[in-house]
Amino acid sequence: MRAVCLFLAMGCASWLAAAAAAPIPKTLRKDVPDDRAKLVGTWEMVTISTESGTVGIDGGLELRVPDEHGKAVYAIGGLPETTCVITMIPNDSPKSLDWTFDDSGGPVAYQCVYELSDSKLVIVRRLTNTDDRPNSCVAGQKGCVLYEFERKK
Repeated sequence: MRAVCLFLAMGCASWLAAAAAAPIPKTLRKDVPDDRAKLVGTWEMVTISTESGTVGIDGGLELRVPDEHGKAVYAIGGLPETTCVITMIPNDSPKSLDWTFDDSGGPVAYQCVYELSDSKLVIVRRLTNTDDRPNSCVAGQKGCVLYEFERKK
């Protein structure tokens, strides 16, 4: 009986030592930046890229993110504004976001990847909302659209 108790105690001690040495998952790490605060502001689209090429946008298309809760407004020139929700997943590699638009037929969600700096936002999504998330933020990917925004405010 004493040998069984000693064996169990040693097994528990080695399991606890291994668990203590294991790395903290990215979703729990405090040093992984949360991009939600960095996204707040007004962004103006400057280019749209597909596998066919890149088109420059000369103003009139904005993405406004008023706070860190993810609700945003997508405005194109004088057309009615479209509300959307941006759910960021900054711990993924590449960084991911879900971009959901309120459409007249109901919500339309796209799985996207993104890159974000203080002055530039790049979002890549598939052409349809039924496809998987893209695997990088590179222009010209087959079946993808890349949006490049610059911070306006």
